Amino acid sequence: MVEGTDRIFNDGAHTYFINASGKPVPENPTLNEFCHYLLTGEVGEDPFVKEVHEEVLRLNQSKEWREKYENMFNYVLDEVERGREEGREVGREEGREEGREEGREEGEIKALMVHIRKLFSRLTSKGMSNAEAYRETAETFDISVDDVMHVVG
Repeated sequence: MVEGTDRIFNDGAHTYFINASGKPVPENPTLNEFCHYLLTGEVGEDPFVKEVHEEVLRLNQSKEWREKYENMFNYVLDEVERGREEGREVGREEGREEGREEGREEGEIKALMVHIRKLFSRLTSKGMSNAEAYRETAETFDISVDDVMHVVG
């Protein structure tokens, strides 16, 4: 429910990270009731939770606090959108790089196919039988005869 952290924020505050949906802590009923309040808004009998709830009600009535909250909320939304846009840009760049890489690989494969066809054609034009030319081309390019047959057609 609560995880300790060695992270120092240098803001003078004590910071706790609470997972309100985590497992209850038997030795801390106040924390359990506080987490229940965070999840449901229901106030129990714990004095701390009652005090928190009263402060929430007071702040909800404060125009100044609502404006600060709205400003902070809008700032967070802007930051989230900025983060999403940065993520989209990184994704687009990675996609472009992948596309370039795939294009290079495709170009290399096409070039290799051209060389295979040229060698096969040269061998058969010099009087070599198709079977011998297939074997010779396969050995030269370290591929199977079936691959040569597939490329040559």
